[in-house]
Formats: sequence, C-alpha cells, structure tokens
Amino acid sequence: MYISGLGAIDDELYDACTVDGGGRLRKALSVTIPGIMNVIIKQYYEKDNNQRDSEQLGYLKRRAENYKTMREARIQKRAEAEE
Repeated sequence: MYISGLGAIDDELYDACTVDGGGRLRKALSVTIPGIMNVIIKQYYEKDNNQRDSEQLGYLKRRAENYKTMREARIQKRAEAEE
C-alpha cells in the first residue's frame, strides 16, 4: 500500500528538492512523507477500527457467555424446585 502511494508522487518534486540542495533525508521529510501521508492516516484509522471491532466482539462474546450461564442456572434452579 505504501509502495503504491510512493508511485503517486511526482518525480518533479524530487528533482525540485535536489535542485534546492536537498539530500536524501530532506527528500524523505519534504516530499516522501507528505506524499504518503494520506496512506498513513488511512492505515491508522483502519487499525483503530479493527481494534475497536475486536473489543466490541469480545464484549459481545462475554455477554453471551454470561447470559448462557445465567440461563443454565435458572433452568437448574427450576428443576431443583420441581423435585
């Protein structure tokens, strides 16, 4: 995904940075990182959403287990009361 973002950066920006005296570090900070910032932000939000989804899924699983345990306890209690 990052490589496709790098492909979208215009080579003229790198050339302009070289003409202005920028080295490899300056190109990375001034051209590359701003050029792929939209990809970085998208990855961050996808990671955050996936983490939130997994937390919600864990909550729902725990709630279902608690419900099942409570239901089994009620059934057992009724069975003991009938005896």
